[in-house]
Amino acid sequence: MIAAEPIEKERPAVVPCEALEAIASEMLKGVTVKRFGEIISWAAAQPGVPPNAANALRVAGWFAEATAFREAEERLLSEGTHRPCLAGLIGAGENLVWAAEKFGMAASGSPPFPTLEDLKATLDSLQTTFRCEHGPKNSEKTNELIGQLLDGSQP
Repeated sequence: MIAAEPIEKERPAVVPCEALEAIASEMLKGVTVKRFGEIISWAAAQPGVPPNAANALRVAGWFAEATAFREAEERLLSEGTHRPCLAGLIGAGENLVWAAEKFGMAASGSPPFPTLEDLKATLDSLQTTFRCEHGPKNSEKTNELIGQLLDGSQP
């Protein structure tokens, strides 16, 4: 994750989620998400790498984790690790959006380097998934109407 500095040499490019670390994503052609994150972190931390290029590298690492998450989503749901992995992924994505908007992000748009718009769209999709899977199932109004139906006060 990225804090106040454009390049943080000690932070990984992706948030580790134990359930995802060993997954060899199809996108990565057999390289584990953990290993790809280590490669990205190393590249982003090299001397002379401009902040916008480091951000592009970190975003590529985040996309690898997001892809692995989607590939393993059903298993994560059944194991009970979906929520923490998804929350970590969303948090890391929010930090990357902040860093890219503050320090820039090298433009590419071709794999494995997505655009800031790609990042925002994927982050929005993950947030929607979080709300649907782990958010309230009924609104307060819906719960009130259901309660009225069950206690007989509503015809």
